[in-house]
Amino acid sequence: MKNIRFAHLSDTHILKDYDNVKLKEIFTSSVDPVESLRNCLRGLQEQSLDFVLITGDLVHEGVSSDYAFLKELIESELKNTKIVYVLGNHDHKQAFRTGMKFGESDEACFYTTDVDGLRIIVLDSAVEGNEEGSMSKEQEDWLAGVLKDKSERGSIVAFHHPVIWSNEQLAMKVSERFLSLLKNSDVIGVFCGHTHYNSLDSADGMTQYTADSTAFGIAFHPSGMGFTNKTGYGIYTLGDRNISMHTSVITPETNEYTSFTFADIMAAAE
Repeated sequence: MKNIRFAHLSDTHILKDYDNVKLKEIFTSSVDPVESLRNCLRGLQEQSLDFVLITGDLVHEGVSSDYAFLKELIESELKNTKIVYVLGNHDHKQAFRTGMKFGESDEACFYTTDVDGLRIIVLDSAVEGNEEGSMSKEQEDWLAGVLKDKSERGSIVAFHHPVIWSNEQLAMKVSERFLSLLKNSDVIGVFCGHTHYNSLDSADGMTQYTADSTAFGIAFHPSGMGFTNKTGYGIYTLGDRNISMHTSVITPETNEYTSFTFADIMAAAE
C-alpha cells in the first residue's frame, strides 16, 4: 500500500485588492499574501503530492471574483493536484460557492472526498460575521451517518476552528457527542487553521493538527498577541493508518509589527 502525501495550508486571506480592507496594515506591512501563496504553491508543485488541504479563511471578507481569482491562482500553479477547500470565519459561503463553482447557496459547506482509500471529511465551523466557530447539529447528524462505515485507509476530518487550544477564545466549543464521534471512529486526525500558528495537540485519543497561515503569523505573549511576518504550511505522509509530518516555512519570523486584541479582530469582521 503506497503512502499518501499531502500539504496542509490555511488562512490564505486572498483578495484581488487590499486597498479597502479593514486592518489593512496587516496585509501591507510585511508579507504580500498573494505572493506568499504563489511561492508556496510553486514549492508544492515540485513535490509529489496526492492532494492539498486548505482549512479556511481562503479569502478575506471578499466577493465571488476574489474566490475566482484564488481558484485561478491555485490551478495555474498546481495544475494536476487535487485541492480540498474548507471555509473559515472570514469566508462568505455564497461568494465561495459562486466563485469556486460549488453551486450558489449560503448554506454550510460540508462534504466528503476520497484519495486512494483515505476519506477526507470536510465540515463547516464558520459562522459568518462571528469570529468564533460552532458545529451545527445538522453537521453532527450527517457526520454520524458518514462514520458508520469505515474507510479503507481511515478518515481525516477538516474544519477551520481548533477544538483543542490553550487560549479558550480561539478554541471552538463543541458537544460531547461531536467529540465522541471523532474519537470512536476511523478518524486518524483532525486538521484545523484559524490560529495562524502551527501546533500538534492531542486529547483523549484525538490528534489535532493546526496549520500556520500562508498570509501572516500570530505570536502569543503574556501581555497579548501580535501579527508577525511568519508564514508556513505542513507536509504530511500517511502510511498504514499513521501520519508523519514536518512543517515548512515560507517566510521566517523576523519581527512583530502590529499588536492587537480580540476586539480588533471582531471589529474587522463586522
